[in-house]
Amino acid sequence: MNLLITGATGTIGTHLVRTILEKYPDDTVSVITRDKLKARFKKEIKVYEWDPYNDYIEAGALDGVTHIIHLAAESIAHSNWSKTKKERIIQSRVIPTQFLKERIASRGNKVKFVCASAIGIYSNRADEILTTASEPGDDFLSQVCKAWEGAALHKYINQDTYVIRIGIVLTTKGGPLKRMLPLFKKNLGAVLASGNQYMSWIHIDDLVNQILFLAHNSFEHKIFNGVSSSPVTNREFTKAVSKALGKSFFLRAPKFALKTFFGDMSKIMTNSQRVIPNNFMETNFKFKYPHLDEALTDIIKSEK
Repeated sequence: MNLLITGATGTIGTHLVRTILEKYPDDTVSVITRDKLKARFKKEIKVYEWDPYNDYIEAGALDGVTHIIHLAAESIAHSNWSKTKKERIIQSRVIPTQFLKERIASRGNKVKFVCASAIGIYSNRADEILTTASEPGDDFLSQVCKAWEGAALHKYINQDTYVIRIGIVLTTKGGPLKRMLPLFKKNLGAVLASGNQYMSWIHIDDLVNQILFLAHNSFEHKIFNGVSSSPVTNREFTKAVSKALGKSFFLRAPKFALKTFFGDMSKIMTNSQRVIPNNFMETNFKFKYPHLDEALTDIIKSEK
């Protein structure tokens, strides 16, 4: 395979590139980035520049490409989503996706396209079990994901597209766990709001393996949930992290306090999404870490 990856300098992208080099040494990997100075990879990886907002991609970037893994998007990890910020969040997902798909179509290449999305599409659903057949929500994050997926799934000849709705990714290299662990180590871990909200998590190894599973195979289903098979409540998650660290927890952060300190991002912490990876389960995808305790044990062990 000749893979082209966007978002390769991010937490997931970095892990993805490293995994491909280790497990699939016969695959060719290149990346496209808006800032070449930040894109530091091994010499066998070609780095190309692009600016989809100004209709530019460096010559040669798409030559011979058979697979595109598209992860690039602006972070939503900011306290308040102003109107301008919301526009950037949506545009960073829609415009680059449309740009890539149109450029591929204009060349006539046969390309498999794996595009990130997020379980935020389901919005706040209490304890409802959510699969890819579940209806999307109607809040801002749902609208973002619907627009993103709409751009990705726009049909072009010779393009086989898959969307992976990513959940809470567990790694010490980034994401919520990286921010949580220092507090838990000081016995300051806390249940968020009621603690009853479901968290649909996944070990970063399993997520990367899911992405590559989609890249290496063909399926009738086009949308997959990038989560583990065992979502837990926030209270269960807090207990599991404390146990893995050998710490105790007794604090609770009420919803109003989360709103005060984290603004709009507090919705991500308090929304309940009990998501099941139904299509991965139907394909008999093998999870390396299907249960939270073993996932946390591996992640915390690797930090030491």
